[in-house]
Amino acid sequence: MGKVVVKVAVWFVIFIVLLTLGLEMISAPNTIENVIGFFMVVAILYLSVRTKCLTTIKLERKHEK
Repeated sequence: MGKVVVKVAVWFVIFIVLLTLGLEMISAPNTIENVIGFFMVVAILYLSVRTKCLTTIKLERKHEK
């Protein structure tokens, strides 16, 4: 249970930082920056949905195999 809480907390911080950066890029007057910002926001949302907010990632150490 503790690992899931840590993963969700890490996801939340990463999500907020990247979303803020992507939205700032979208609001910039440069067209290239707008396109990159849009794709960044789409990628963030896609990865969040695919990994269920990073909770489906399995982390194993070499000696645990």
